[in-house]
Amino acid sequence: MYGFLYELFQRIGLSEVTAIAFSYVAICALIAIVCYLVHVLVESITKKLANREILRSRHKWFNVSLKHNVFHHIANMLIPVTITLFTNALPGTNIVFQGFLMKTAGVTAAIISPFLINSLINTADEIYKQNKISKSKPLHGLFQVIKISAFIICIIAGISVLMGQNPITLIGGIGAMTAVLTLIFKDVIVGFTAGLVLISEDLIRIGDWIEVPRHNANGYVVDLSMTTVKVENFDKTFTSIPASSLISDSFINWRGMTDSGGRRIKRAIHIDLRDVRFCDDEMLKKFERIAILKKYVINRKAEIDMHNKENGVDTSCVVNGRRMTNIGVFRAYIQLYIEQHPRLQKNKTIATRQLSSDRYGIPLEVIAFANSVEFAEYEVIQSDIFDHLYAVAKEFELRVYQCQITQND
Repeated sequence: MYGFLYELFQRIGLSEVTAIAFSYVAICALIAIVCYLVHVLVESITKKLANREILRSRHKWFNVSLKHNVFHHIANMLIPVTITLFTNALPGTNIVFQGFLMKTAGVTAAIISPFLINSLINTADEIYKQNKISKSKPLHGLFQVIKISAFIICIIAGISVLMGQNPITLIGGIGAMTAVLTLIFKDVIVGFTAGLVLISEDLIRIGDWIEVPRHNANGYVVDLSMTTVKVENFDKTFTSIPASSLISDSFINWRGMTDSGGRRIKRAIHIDLRDVRFCDDEMLKKFERIAILKKYVINRKAEIDMHNKENGVDTSCVVNGRRMTNIGVFRAYIQLYIEQHPRLQKNKTIATRQLSSDRYGIPLEVIAFANSVEFAEYEVIQSDIFDHLYAVAKEFELRVYQCQITQND
């Protein structure tokens, strides 16, 4: 080809030097035209085949690949291949020009390769996110690392081709800058390491409800990157949290509660201790008329009477022996009430306990699990239970503690 062009330019009257230069320029132009035609032809064919495959199959690979221009970049990779083929077809005497074309092919490949790798990784990332496993094992951060590594390797390869140096030698020279780069990118390295820990230890997933008080974050994880965690708060604001903060500081992940299908109720009703008293016969008869308490009161009364009788207790004095109290019966009522409540999970802890008294009275704490994790529904369930308890407390001759406000004259 070179000889043909050289002779052609010689025939039209060009000097030897000009004919050589024009021959090289013509070869470069021809290579550029062929590369363009090959690129267009291959991209057109691959896209048509991909579209045909999409119509035949429900597989999403081809559709996502088209979206991220995978076939466009594959067609681009034929450019350095075409340049190499033309270079091998040139006469062996044009060593300098052959070297120039080979370097051009190498640099072109180094430039195109990162974009092809980027499109392939984006395709794999999107397809992976469509699978359920991506929620528990997100790989977005790992894909980012692969992208960065690919760009760095391609840059080193391109520079080594231009300089005519072995890439290993070039990397050795760059090694002297490692300490400086480590210092500059310290936060990125720490964040990347923390991100790997979060993912490998399954501490956080996309879709988890987390609470990070230090960063005022309280909402759902919408994205996990190499160094940051993006949270959509319940007020529809977004908070970007460094991954390292979730390792060094504490945070709450509500995934366990969400997966269980129930949310814990742990709340107390405070009873005025001045109303606590022993139950007399009239009070017990009144309690027996309460349907869910009847069996408890009868059995408990029989148990206490037997104990006092066996031990010869003088029951004329209320201090002697065992007796039921109105707060004890109320605690039993709360336990029976929540045990039969239709909106509480029966296979989880259901308990009523009395805590130490304080300036707000005697706390009777309810521990149970609502059968819904939705915030609004959970609050309705919890409120309905305590609305009932506040209203029914007076039936046990008890009052819920309320701070008395006094006015000075």
